Amino acid sequence: MTRYAAAAEATTDLEVVCLCEGEWRLCDARIPATDSRRLISYVEKSKDGYEVLWLPTLSVQHVSSLDEAMSKAREYCARRRASEAELLPS
Repeated sequence: MTRYAAAAEATTDLEVVCLCEGEWRLCDARIPATDSRRLISYVEKSKDGYEVLWLPTLSVQHVSSLDEAMSKAREYCARRRASEAELLPS
């Protein structure tokens, strides 16, 4: 099992913040802290895995590990950046 420190852990595109034992906030590290789009999801340890609350849709997804939640968050960040890039003038 992977353990995450109480301090924020930042990878190239994802910031994982441990809020308390068994709860994390996942953020898009490439978006400024003052922008609400930075917050991607909240993750909570459950009896048989992890529950992910995705923002802003408020949809809930069950995953088997925190690493899986982080992987899905990275995929979301990549898709969002790709769709935003399409909107930029060439």
